[in-house]
Amino acid sequence: MRAGNAIADVARIGPRGEDLAAFYYTLQERNKSQFINLKRNAASILPRLTDLTLDKRKSGEIFIETHEGEASYSNRLISEGTLRVLGLLAVLSPSTGSTTIGYEEPENGVHPRRISQIANLLKNAASGERQIIVNTHSAVLAAYFENQHLMICCRDDALTCFTPFVSFGPLYKKNEIEGNLEEQIVRGDYGG
Repeated sequence: MRAGNAIADVARIGPRGEDLAAFYYTLQERNKSQFINLKRNAASILPRLTDLTLDKRKSGEIFIETHEGEASYSNRLISEGTLRVLGLLAVLSPSTGSTTIGYEEPENGVHPRRISQIANLLKNAASGERQIIVNTHSAVLAAYFENQHLMICCRDDALTCFTPFVSFGPLYKKNEIEGNLEEQIVRGDYGG
């Protein structure tokens, strides 16, 4: 995702974020309104972002430029979290036409205060015919989803098993932990 890309017509980024700059360039050239919407979404998650442009070099390479006031940074230099947000926005873009999207740990590298916005972005993208499958180890990200939208994935010998979250009981989400713990303290379950 940090590499410059040759000018090419790229409808979807690669599984590891390849061709990210070329995707943004294609979107800017072919679907200006989607590009503007994507920039607006990026600015809502990345509060210091004032603009996002594409730098077309004489060598024929394209780089993403993020702007924070007077400063600008190439995708070669931006933080991992910013780069992952730009990748997530590219993957979730309606212009890709993808109906099933899998994403590994979208919260990695993102400031904890922005995780709720990542969750909202995922919820909004999963509508109609589109399915979003997210793998996470983050209880913080999971807390922004209803239990019926969560699954537990575990290994059972050589098998991978998916079980609805609710079958594991009530003590997994923060608000449920706090509520149950408060009830146990009031009942005196801890001897005091």
